[in-house]
Amino acid sequence: MGETQKWVGDGVPTFDIATLRNKMERAFEKAKMLGELVGRVTRYNPIPTHPGGEIEVEVDSSIYFSRGGVKIGDYIGIVDPKTNTVILGVVTKVTRSDELALAGVEAPVVRDPLSSSQPESLLTNPIITVKLLLEGDPDSGLESRPVTIPVEPQSPAFYPSPEVLRYMLSLPASGVLVGALANSSGTLAGGRIPVRLPHKSILHHVLIVGTTGSGKTTLLKNMIASSTSEGGPLPVIIDMNGDFTQLPLKGNSPELPVYSSISQPGNVIIVLPVGFDTILELEEAKNIREGVARLYGSEVLARLLGYTPSWSCMQKNGIDICVARGEPFVLIPYFIDTVRRENMPGETLSNLMPGLTRLSMELLRSLRERFYKLSGSSSYPPLYIIAAALRSYLEAISTRRQGGHEEVASRAIENVAASVAGFAEPKDLENSRITNLGLSVAESIDLLLKILSTVKPHKHTVEALYRKIQGLMDTGVVDVSIAERIGLSWRINVLREPMWGDILKMAGEHKSPVVVDLSWLVYRSGSSIWAPRIVSYRVLQGILRARNKEWVARRRVKPVMVVIDEAHQFFPQEKGGGEEQEANRQIAAMISSLARLGRARGIGLVFSTHSPSDLHEIIMQLANTKIVLRTEKSHAERMGIPAELRDAIPFLQDRYMLVQSYFLRGGYVFAATDKPIPLHVDLSATLLEGGGSIS
Repeated sequence: MGETQKWVGDGVPTFDIATLRNKMERAFEKAKMLGELVGRVTRYNPIPTHPGGEIEVEVDSSIYFSRGGVKIGDYIGIVDPKTNTVILGVVTKVTRSDELALAGVEAPVVRDPLSSSQPESLLTNPIITVKLLLEGDPDSGLESRPVTIPVEPQSPAFYPSPEVLRYMLSLPASGVLVGALANSSGTLAGGRIPVRLPHKSILHHVLIVGTTGSGKTTLLKNMIASSTSEGGPLPVIIDMNGDFTQLPLKGNSPELPVYSSISQPGNVIIVLPVGFDTILELEEAKNIREGVARLYGSEVLARLLGYTPSWSCMQKNGIDICVARGEPFVLIPYFIDTVRRENMPGETLSNLMPGLTRLSMELLRSLRERFYKLSGSSSYPPLYIIAAALRSYLEAISTRRQGGHEEVASRAIENVAASVAGFAEPKDLENSRITNLGLSVAESIDLLLKILSTVKPHKHTVEALYRKIQGLMDTGVVDVSIAERIGLSWRINVLREPMWGDILKMAGEHKSPVVVDLSWLVYRSGSSIWAPRIVSYRVLQGILRARNKEWVARRRVKPVMVVIDEAHQFFPQEKGGGEEQEANRQIAAMISSLARLGRARGIGLVFSTHSPSDLHEIIMQLANTKIVLRTEKSHAERMGIPAELRDAIPFLQDRYMLVQSYFLRGGYVFAATDKPIPLHVDLSATLLEGGGSIS
């Protein structure tokens, strides 16, 4: 038979060997153009073709040894000679054999094993098993899709160039950088292939999981640096450990080429929740914001800078700010204010008390709204006034004493005194007027008692509401108040809550990330997890309300990327019954609403945790992108990581990760982030110890 012989059947077009040879030659030429030729698909075994199917490729032994072998996780391209389409796969197994041993030739037994070696027998071509992922064509513009084209024996196989890999994997050209394309043993193409999260994918929310020391904080810092350097979403970080105040300070110079244009942010806005205990310490200070700045500078920033900075404080865009002279830090003291009507409508207040029963929720709403109408003021009563009235009402009905509101109100003054800084004697409180209400403490409590007498709520409802409000007040972060003496009288000022619309506007103008530093609150107050948890709920509410206003006004705004570090602390998987289950349900509803509305309003949530088993289940459902660093196999299974990848997850190197997302055509890729571009100092030791190490 010659090359010109044709195969002919009834009604079947003719096809000759010369044409087939020409197609094969074109396939090999294309493989060489798209990368480095490595071998060909085996001709000795059947070739199954389906998405996820595995085929065998014979690797040229000279290429194998010159490249230092083929690694598990390497990408391999195959050119189909029929269609000239490219098929992309990943190496899952490498099989080696000794040629002489296969032929039954045994080396002689000698004392020196080295002298009996026969290296020429190792020149057998390795066989690699390749899992088929995608097909496409960079030349014709055919986008990647699941494999449908049968793979032919003898088809050329090649190592794809970085450009071909980017095309075949559909890696985004823009977005927040998470690292360089890698496999479990190292970066690919010298760390020149970026793996990015498109800005739209961040609005569909992200979950990052990794054990302590795996590189979560480094990854987050580098993502924030990428977003600020490249004009991405505005980062807002809810920081439980005090790691992110370091963002504007230089860490490491980029080592991976994909990070060559990334640098640390130029400055940072620190939103600093301040508790009642700190205000008590500052009650002699003439200016609260300056006193807070001095304390924070000496206790936190001095450990980073080596000295305590001086501050310049002012009011800008309606909020109090302090700027560290000569340093890239802007400080905004933060208080939660339930008094001013525009700040805290009823539904947002109830969200700060998960587990509040529906009857108690309705009673709280009724008390506040009736007070607002009957008092003629422009504000609601502070929570400590409501708590005092509820307690007095309970005392009255328990002793069956009706009426006598003035007598009952006077006994509540001592309860209020514990929530207001600046008084020498509780008796000074009774006639003190509350800013914005136009009423004194006694008058406010008396009005609430009259409302309660009219509403006549059930005792158990009042008790449940009192417990929740008192628990919220015990956190020391809500309705923080200071008494000011004006002549012979006193005035109680509930410290104003900064509006998140103003904070985000300032951050956008200065291209600054915003860090909500909860670690200082915990250290100074010694409070439980409830104080930072309440602040985080309020921050998320504030950001969503600010974006709702922009949306209603049809103003275009930059998307916000809210990073919630140690997310299991704020959104736990609550267990138990009764009140705990109700709290669990309300937290789930809050997260769901925030995620759904946030996506439409340009708010993306990035949750980070080392303990996904403690994280609320709904976050697993809401996060459409999952990034997994080194962690337990059981955690990887819970997150839906493919079975064939789970065994590798517990053994990943530091800063290596699996990125799984809907926007990746293959479903997942491995990536590696650089050493921290912003400074990363471990401040996990207590502030008083003065320790810390630089990564």
